[in-house]
Amino acid sequence: MKKITLLLAAFAATTLMNAQTTMSHSTDQTDITGSVACAAGGTATENSFWRSYTPADFGVTGDMAVTAVEFAVGSANGAAAPFTVLLNLYTSDDVFPAGTFTLVSTQTVPVVEGDTGTILTVLLDTPFNVDPSTEIIMELYDNDAAVNFRIGQNTLGETAPSYLSSAACGITVPTPTEAVGGGFPDDFIMNVTVDAPLGVNDVLLSQVAVYPNPTTDVLNIAVPSTVEVTAAVLYDVLGKNTGVALNNGTMNTAALAKGVYILSVNTTAGTLTQKVVKN
Repeated sequence: MKKITLLLAAFAATTLMNAQTTMSHSTDQTDITGSVACAAGGTATENSFWRSYTPADFGVTGDMAVTAVEFAVGSANGAAAPFTVLLNLYTSDDVFPAGTFTLVSTQTVPVVEGDTGTILTVLLDTPFNVDPSTEIIMELYDNDAAVNFRIGQNTLGETAPSYLSSAACGITVPTPTEAVGGGFPDDFIMNVTVDAPLGVNDVLLSQVAVYPNPTTDVLNIAVPSTVEVTAAVLYDVLGKNTGVALNNGTMNTAALAKGVYILSVNTTAGTLTQKVVKN
């Protein structure tokens, strides 16, 4: 089962194109169990789960935009309320896991215990263009010792290795799961979606920064100097306008209840729609 993490999909400004390709190294994505992870007392501690993808290996011949990722949740025990994992996407100057990584997109992803056994689809806050030869490195980082988070996996086959790193367990660099401890035949279910390349306005929108997210009070909205904000509305999960106003690039969310909201920002370069988590 797949679950869209962005609520109120009607607000999403993402259109699926014929050029869309989902890159996956998993032979099967229906059998989902919990993966190996660095743990203490049976609960996962600090872990990074990794995979890498080169679009040309999946038949992509032209420039594309990285627009979304998918990952399976093998376990989220203890997550009564949403907790977050950190999604990072990188490029590198060498073939993964070697080289120096350059961070090109990052965002937090809310996960709850009920997500166990499902595949979450995450639309990127900051999509980016790549050529077909660029290797895309995906990392999911968890450092919540109260939640037993494990990436979803199975042992039904993969076309490239799954990698784990954890400073807490002395695994300081991404290491194939088969080489961790006595060896774990874990095939992580982690996918990356590419679509038609971004145009000039799309690139400008991808440079709009909404931070901090999650937020506790002040939410900042920063736009490039060539872009003007014409309107900004923060909706609750029912689609109701919260009434929080944008003043001098900030929104004061202190009075809002904890939960997930949808921010819609109209600009001279187009409309940005983004999920905001209030803690």
